[in-house]
Amino acid sequence: MANRVCDEPLFSRTFEGAGRTPSKAEVRDAVADAVRRDTDSGTSE
Repeated sequence: MANRVCDEPLFSRTFEGAGRTPSKAEVRDAVADAVRRDTDSGTSE
């Protein structure tokens, strides 16, 4: 098992983005926006 070779790459999906690493503030803002959207949709528990 230690030398097992997978048929597919570990990261096979690609994501559209700006092509650079986001700053800490950009990540924080994106997470905050997602939480707000989730809360506004009424799906929070």
